[in-house]
Amino acid sequence: MKALNYSAISISLVLCVLTGTSQLASAAKVALDIGTFQTISAGHATARKCGELSHSEREELATHAAFAETAAVASNGSGSVMAARKRAKGSAQCGGNARNRAMAGLSAGRKFEQRYVDANRARVRANKRKAKRRQARKLNRRQRARTQASRAQALRTTTRRSVNRRQETRTTTRGSIARFKSQTRAYYLQRRCKHLSYKQALRFWKLVAAQHDRMISRYGSGAVQRAQRQARSSANRSRCSPSTKQQVIAGLRGIRRDVN
Repeated sequence: MKALNYSAISISLVLCVLTGTSQLASAAKVALDIGTFQTISAGHATARKCGELSHSEREELATHAAFAETAAVASNGSGSVMAARKRAKGSAQCGGNARNRAMAGLSAGRKFEQRYVDANRARVRANKRKAKRRQARKLNRRQRARTQASRAQALRTTTRRSVNRRQETRTTTRGSIARFKSQTRAYYLQRRCKHLSYKQALRFWKLVAAQHDRMISRYGSGAVQRAQRQARSSANRSRCSPSTKQQVIAGLRGIRRDVN
């Protein structure tokens, strides 16, 4: 995903993100210490100032920096994050160890992203276990209240409904991988053409991040990564125009409905 203009991110805007929906606020539940945040921030500032790393790596690092700031504010408070960001900006000197500093920030950002993905996968597994326990208790109450014949009928009904729900989940447009790819392409178009305001762009990024986790839990990381690569490739071949602006706006509206 393309980076937002990190130098323009204010602490107040980060706090606004943290007070959003519970689905999006979950992005800040993975703790990030101030030292790691400063490493990511310093790497991003150095890469941007000195032109270190490839273009795609700088984009990736800027995305890590924006995400890390959100998590760092939740873990350490806005005052500590502001001070760390100032120190990181001051250390962004070209020459010497500039490339090593940029690479260190990229490495730290990737590790934190992996921690975030792992934590959300664990949360999904825990939720599934809770759902199974709730269902078991419900079935036990039914078994005590009904005869053997009634229990058998209830089980057949429950099984049939469960199968129907799974079929509906596989066929629904709202949760399909194709729809996610289309929305992700719209986000890459926004990164490339900058049709939205900064606040809208940040909101778009958070929605894509939330939907990304849902897609991984449903389809697996391989399918999601393929969809993202195809979306990025398609967006990079497009020329910015009023048409791409309409596609970006439509993508933002669609993913807002899907996530919320």
